[in-house]
Amino acid sequence: MGIILPYAIEKAMDEIKDKLGFAARFLGLSSSMDDMENSRIIVDKLHQFADDLGFPRKLSQIGIKNENIIDILKSCKDDDDLENDPGSYTQDETREFLEKII
Repeated sequence: MGIILPYAIEKAMDEIKDKLGFAARFLGLSSSMDDMENSRIIVDKLHQFADDLGFPRKLSQIGIKNENIIDILKSCKDDDDLENDPGSYTQDETREFLEKII
């Protein structure tokens, strides 16, 4: 699952709220038809799952520091996997995202 997944889903909630809403209902986490409410439930459950498994919640817990962000951004620049992301983010937005989870 990784450290970033819950935060990435949270960042993309507006774009994928219908899918997250469906997932929450399908998994029996909610019977509400409010997709944003259900999206929050999914993100909270992902954080709880990470805690239950003993996963770190912050990048700093695995030794990543603010000064590493530039190298991370360089390595992500041409990453084909980012094409599957529901949002499109500038390097500044990505840097800000990473800074929040360090």
